[in-house]
Amino acid sequence: MDRFGYEPTIIPVAMDGVAVYVNSLNPLRKISISQLDAIYSATFRCGAKQPLQNWGQLGVKGEQSNNSITAMGLTVNSGAYMLFQHVALCDGGFSADFQALAGPSAIDWALTDNPAAIGFSSSARHLAGIRALAISEKDGETAIAPSVESIQSGRYLLARKLNIILNIPTSGNIDPAVQAFLDYVRSAEGQAVIAKAGYVPLP
Repeated sequence: MDRFGYEPTIIPVAMDGVAVYVNSLNPLRKISISQLDAIYSATFRCGAKQPLQNWGQLGVKGEQSNNSITAMGLTVNSGAYMLFQHVALCDGGFSADFQALAGPSAIDWALTDNPAAIGFSSSARHLAGIRALAISEKDGETAIAPSVESIQSGRYLLARKLNIILNIPTSGNIDPAVQAFLDYVRSAEGQAVIAKAGYVPLP
């Protein structure tokens, strides 16, 4: 704005979700934002009263109940990290125990190896040894699982649009090659490529 005198043009081209995963041996099926805040945060801005440190505090029974929760997720330079921090921590700070791993594959394997771990990553992960949790805004509310429909509709809380940002003068003139690329990306064919890459097509 300061340099050109007008705002950049933001064009949505796809959507993405951030899922919270546990080991497939973990019986937990759902979790709330305040519970995620209590696991991951040092600031408790989303309503947590105290940290959740073991699985029994989340209602898990049996041998797993006494295991300490190992909280992990993607690194600070990822969009997933920023979205998770904004929604699940209400822009608060991560706990000193949080383990940031470089890339979704690292999260996959860490969760597979550690039944007491919980981690956030792309919603497109479908490894046999992990399971995505349904998420609710508050304890006791209906939890929504990450899916194409729930991400597109906005019902799933950890969802975001992926945009292309362009410098288009106020005259509205746009380079024909750029326009052709945008038309392709937003076409049925382009959206199919987006889905194949693991992202969610626009609704």
